[in-house]
Amino acid sequence: TDFAQGLTRIGVLEDSEHQTLFETLRDPYAGANTVTLEQLHCALQAVSPIMLLEDIRDKILAKNGSVQAAFTALDTDSSNNVSIPEFVRMATHVWRMTHYEATKAFKLIDCDNS
Repeated sequence: TDFAQGLTRIGVLEDSEHQTLFETLRDPYAGANTVTLEQLHCALQAVSPIMLLEDIRDKILAKNGSVQAAFTALDTDSSNNVSIPEFVRMATHVWRMTHYEATKAFKLIDCDNS
């Protein structure tokens, strides 16, 4: 379906997740068995930061084995801090994220703005 294809394009790959999202979003009292674009957009805005962070965690662990090893790889200037340029460079070149995704992810992770 169009719904499943759209979710697959944004990284929601499992059929069970497609079905769960659809059932959660659709109006059970509406005559049609559909979800509006507005409903989907609102739902994705609510979960997309979580999905992005889960995706980064999976990539970090697959590439580096642990979060600590990833931090060491990210901290290219050995400052014991990861700057946004360091993060974006790794995220775009190694994890194949877009610059926008990498910047957004950094802002989500850097909760104390340090």
